[in-house]
Amino acid sequence: MSDEAYSVSISKVTAFQNDKHDLTDLRKRIDWAGKQAYIALANMILAAAIMGIDSCPIKGFIPSGVEEH
Repeated sequence: MSDEAYSVSISKVTAFQNDKHDLTDLRKRIDWAGKQAYIALANMILAAAIMGIDSCPIKGFIPSGVEEH
């Protein structure tokens, strides 16, 4: 990527963050990133379903409890 293209990309991302979503605060950035991850997760679940693989997203479990069984 050229320096000019990089500068344009950075300025667009910065404008998006500041103008549209106010991602200047760490908590807001973490929340936004989580929402973006859910978009990717939904696509993976859909792709799995198309392949005939059942899946279910879960959150809030205790890993050590799962590893016991």
